[in-house]
Amino acid sequence: MKTPLPVSMTVLVLALAASLVACKTDLDGAKNNYRSQYKTYDVDIATATEAAKDVLNDLELREVEATHTTIDGQATAKTADDTEVTVNVTRVTEGRSEVAVYVGNLGNPKLGNRILAHIDAKLLGTDVSELLDDAEDAVEDATDAASDAAE
Repeated sequence: MKTPLPVSMTVLVLALAASLVACKTDLDGAKNNYRSQYKTYDVDIATATEAAKDVLNDLELREVEATHTTIDGQATAKTADDTEVTVNVTRVTEGRSEVAVYVGNLGNPKLGNRILAHIDAKLLGTDVSELLDDAEDAVEDATDAASDAAE
């Protein structure tokens, strides 16, 4: 059975929109592929994992847990509606780690960027309010671009 042209075009437009959302955020050095928001830091696994755990606790998420080894780490929590939040920490090199935030199964860039901005502020000692404004603006711009592409 052949796929009708309108369905094929819809799939193509959605794929294009998803690729437009996969962009750099305004959080310096961070990237966003919609499902996850991630950034590399000059810190070891333990430091990055503990920062992620502290942020999840600071944001008053539920069931916060964290664990790490010398090659990776993970902090997990749940929102009030039981959406899972996972922060994966991966060793890039000695003393350098990538931190990736995942919210739910499909991603939530706004919340992911907010969590990453808080982790960034904790690790770098910066003001989180400025980072949040920039990160939210970047998500809105990417979402608008994806919506424009779909039209």
